[in-house]
Amino acid sequence: MLVTGRTTPQPGTSGQTANPNLTVSPASLNFPNAVVVTGTSASTLTATVTNTGAQPFPVGIGVTGDFIDSTNCNGSLAGGASCSVVVTFTPSQPGTRQGLLSVATGAASTPVCVGLTGTALPILPANNGSLDLGSTPVGQPVVEWYKIAQPLNRLTATASGDFKVLVVEDIGYGHGQAAASEFTSSSTGSCINCWVGIQFLPSTAGAYQGTLSFMSASNGAAYSVTLRGDGLPLSGLLLTPAQQDFGPVAVHSSSPASLFTLTNLTASNVTFSTPSTSEDFIIRSEVTGGSACIGSVAPGASCFVQVAFAPTATGPAAGTLTLTSDGGTAKAALTGYGSPDTGLSLNPAALVFSNVPSSSATQQTITVSNTGAYDLEIAALSSSSSAFQTGITCGTLTAGASCTVTVNFVPQSAQVSAVLSIPVTSSAPGDPQTTYTIPLSGAYTAENSGLQILPAVSDFGPTATGTSGIVRQFVVNNLTMQTVDLGLSLPRQFSLTGSTCSTLDAGRGCTFNVAFTPLTNGAVTGTIAAHATPAGGGVTLSGLGYVKGFGTGQASLTVTGDLLPGNLLAFGQVPSGQTSIQSLTLTNNGNSLITVRRITTEWPFLSTTNCGMALSPGESCTVTITYSPLDQVATGSSPAPFNTDSGTIVIESDAASSPELIPLSGTVTPQYVTVPLNAAPVYAYIVSQGSVHFDATRAGEASPAQILNLTNTGTGTIHVSGLRAPADFSVQGDCSTIVAGASCPLQLTFIPQGSPSQTASTILGALEILSNSSTSLEFVSLSGTATPSSLAISPASLNFGQVLVGSSATLQSVVTNYSSGPATIRNITANGDTAFRAIVQGREPSWLRRHHAACKSSSGPHRRVCAQALSLSPVR
Repeated sequence: MLVTGRTTPQPGTSGQTANPNLTVSPASLNFPNAVVVTGTSASTLTATVTNTGAQPFPVGIGVTGDFIDSTNCNGSLAGGASCSVVVTFTPSQPGTRQGLLSVATGAASTPVCVGLTGTALPILPANNGSLDLGSTPVGQPVVEWYKIAQPLNRLTATASGDFKVLVVEDIGYGHGQAAASEFTSSSTGSCINCWVGIQFLPSTAGAYQGTLSFMSASNGAAYSVTLRGDGLPLSGLLLTPAQQDFGPVAVHSSSPASLFTLTNLTASNVTFSTPSTSEDFIIRSEVTGGSACIGSVAPGASCFVQVAFAPTATGPAAGTLTLTSDGGTAKAALTGYGSPDTGLSLNPAALVFSNVPSSSATQQTITVSNTGAYDLEIAALSSSSSAFQTGITCGTLTAGASCTVTVNFVPQSAQVSAVLSIPVTSSAPGDPQTTYTIPLSGAYTAENSGLQILPAVSDFGPTATGTSGIVRQFVVNNLTMQTVDLGLSLPRQFSLTGSTCSTLDAGRGCTFNVAFTPLTNGAVTGTIAAHATPAGGGVTLSGLGYVKGFGTGQASLTVTGDLLPGNLLAFGQVPSGQTSIQSLTLTNNGNSLITVRRITTEWPFLSTTNCGMALSPGESCTVTITYSPLDQVATGSSPAPFNTDSGTIVIESDAASSPELIPLSGTVTPQYVTVPLNAAPVYAYIVSQGSVHFDATRAGEASPAQILNLTNTGTGTIHVSGLRAPADFSVQGDCSTIVAGASCPLQLTFIPQGSPSQTASTILGALEILSNSSTSLEFVSLSGTATPSSLAISPASLNFGQVLVGSSATLQSVVTNYSSGPATIRNITANGDTAFRAIVQGREPSWLRRHHAACKSSSGPHRRVCAQALSLSPVR
């Protein structure tokens, strides 16, 4: 509610009196046209100040509120003279704005006041003076986009603290997906049809507050709102969400339960006592599919708590969910609003059918109670969707009586929402009728009704590119009544660690661990897919879990080419059916290696590249973009002289500026043909797995091969020009040509090299795929666990120094058998220059003789050694 008024000094309290010779007209100024916040009124309003007496007096002008003035009422106003005050409206907040113009003729006189009024148009969606960006883990940015509601020639947005902004003009493609590095403390741009993105990037855990200010005119007023956000720790005990608002719920009714997830990010087991809540918030015992937060939780694992809001009084309510353990305490803030009791309580007041191993996935109940003084007649209930069915009618409910309504849910091909209507007639005078509504939500589909993955959403936070970050544990549950064969598929940049189950009995679950292994800078999102085939045959079941993280790169990449302002790459005007080619050069201008991992465009802009290999400082690679427009028109028609094509090339790497987004533009002139054909060709393929993990493999040995399929999902033929596997991995297969609809298998093998440390290690890499598709450079994440070889040679290298031609030199190396059984060495060779040759000692040196081992016999058991010699006999 807006309350306005005008205050003037009371005459006589300080000896002030009104000046009878001072008049100001008009008595009020009201700007008739609304003005955009941060702008200035296109027209001005004028107040006239007149001295009706014969003697001059001094004049002082003052303005309050969102108004500014200019005046020629300077100094003294002569008798019989007039002067003007010109007022401009400069709103700093939306809505009705009021102020005062005061004219005084000295300290002894009472000022004359003129009321000022104007209306301001908002530029942001309705808010209460603050924007809440929610919670995000430390080091991981979250971005909210807001459409500026009014056109402005230019807009400057400024943010403080850990908040940053970006002004983006919408030229028909929305705000796009800007790189995290594009957000700055202040951003200016044209805003005829623009968006403002606000990025929250907490540097430490805790609550954050900042300010967002807008300016659009040099003499306009700044429009400011408060920014809020919460940084969540990525260590210790992580409880999400950190805050939950249950909204309005009627007194004596209750909300549906909200799920909270506690993840143990410590290095040891943590034991929890019973969770607790305060105020009108209660713990619910519904089945979640995961472990309850009571008892022991392993490192990386999660447990789950259900909380509901059941208000006992009207008005705002605030409480806390508290989880206490021997490793610390985790809390979440709870809020809600108790609305007045309507005379009919609903417990719960809404139903959410979740994909859980319980009958509640398909059947739930509502307790309907008469909390008033009159009898209530409940008519037949109805649902707005056939996915929800109920056949129970409560009939008459006397005061204080209750009945139970059962609702059944049948999963559909997509998630579904509906409303259950409960018509009620009261026995109160006049027989008033009311229809109560209960929101219904089917939060899963028929396709994934047989499998459940928990947590359903997991945030791995920031991790340096090229390293393995947080490991989190997941649970996959078999919700069917039969045994299934299980397979897991992970998105790129996430990898399995350890083993998982391949078979799930009916109603059982198993756990698996996932690590975040980013190879590109920026936000990384993906889907864990579980696929299960019933052992007795039947439809394949699916379950999904969503994962996200943020890769942090440190290197510096520069993109150069024939770029126009705004980094636009323009191809000019091209006749339909012909092509135009432009190139971009990607240069490592930093001090560390950079690897370009992925390059994406869309027709009619397609690219080829020689990128993909690591670039040393100063090295470059090239991306060639071909513009192939198509605009056929019928002979004799009168088409537009040209059409414009727009696109974007996205370059993903481990540089801090990734992803690089370069806008593309070209114009096409029509081609006249008898029968126009303008179907856009599609050059696209998919890989069967975004991430391939190999179980523990001894150094020097080869793992069992895994198959990766490339499937052409487009209309054009895909030509694969290169397959690159890093050291420790190999790829085999001929996928040089894949016609539309066809698939091609690749065989991947993990062959870890030996390590002098003889310790197990995780090896990360990527298979790079170069092609003529819309993703000219694609990658598949590779990971494997290398265990120590059963044999080791030391030292790892031999240096013979200088040896005269015709003479020879011999150095010793030692072979150690680390296995528990004997190892038979069948051959020893020396590679490289023919002057090198391997010699197996005919007799062992005295220091080795006690081991009784020769290198061409069995060497074992554990830690047994033998000696070999390498001779250098140079001939040139």
